[in-house]
Amino acid sequence: ASATDASATDASATDASATDTPTTDSPKADPPKRDSLKTGSPKRVSAKADRPDADDPEEAPATVLVVDDNKAMRVFLSHLLRDRFRVETAESLQAARRELHRHRPDAILLDLELGDGDGYTLLDDLQAAGSPAPGPHEASLPRDASQEVDGGSRGAGGCRRIDARLADVSVLVVSGRSDSADRTKALALGAADYVAKPFHPPELLQRLSIRVDT
Repeated sequence: ASATDASATDASATDASATDTPTTDSPKADPPKRDSLKTGSPKRVSAKADRPDADDPEEAPATVLVVDDNKAMRVFLSHLLRDRFRVETAESLQAARRELHRHRPDAILLDLELGDGDGYTLLDDLQAAGSPAPGPHEASLPRDASQEVDGGSRGAGGCRRIDARLADVSVLVVSGRSDSADRTKALALGAADYVAKPFHPPELLQRLSIRVDT
């Protein structure tokens, strides 16, 4: 009987030891309260923050005037440039002169073959804008209505006078004429660059960006 009692006592001690010994498994953390999961609604980012502010002159996108008598080309260039520039278009020499009279672009993409003239004439106009002002004799000469031109005027000898602020506008000729003589003539008249059609759009965009950024 004593042995039996001792054995029962040892068994009870073993059970007590097993009960007191901590388990190796760590208790599971209570799931976070629903309120703690709230991080707040995401802030709405204004689309205006992703594009230059047209109201701020320092952040407004540069303006590019596309002069081409081909409507499909004007549309294509407008789509190509619109993500980076403000684009204006003109379908003729006279329309280009009117646009230049309204505002000063940062660059011009100019076709040489226009319905009412050619791009060389506009290059000559822009080059003349940087010429010295007419002398007293020329300035005193009367000017009749036949000397008036859309967006400007012609002085003595028919020499066109346009806003002097346009003299430093970068002009990139984009033309189907690939002859070296046309390229040389355009550059001699002040064109900053010459790109022959057909062209590689990314290359044209890069060439234009360089001229506008500088």
